[in-house]
Amino acid sequence: MGLNEAAEWAGCVQEAGAEHWSAVCAWVRSGAYVAEGTGEVPSVSDFEERFCGHWDSFVEYTDQLAEDTGLMKGWSAEAIKYFDWASWKNDLSYDYTVMDAPSDQGYGVYIIQNR
Repeated sequence: MGLNEAAEWAGCVQEAGAEHWSAVCAWVRSGAYVAEGTGEVPSVSDFEERFCGHWDSFVEYTDQLAEDTGLMKGWSAEAIKYFDWASWKNDLSYDYTVMDAPSDQGYGVYIIQNR
């Protein structure tokens, strides 16, 4: 690694901050990250646009997403009763990268939207 790339990494660490650095590192390890600069330095601005947070599980995230977006607002009771949650969550999983969070972050998962 050259001096320029090392400086870019240092800037990345500073921009991400201690709060998100672990999630940025997980994003890089996933291989689904967006690089910028002269090497493999992750784009923190792209990370911030895509980062959906630290959750106990992907299921917890999707449950909250359904509630926050009003997924079933205006649906009949019958439609809600027969909605295939498992299929919806499975389909949704292709739109996200889900990575295990380390023990020092309380375990759970980091969720990042693919674009």
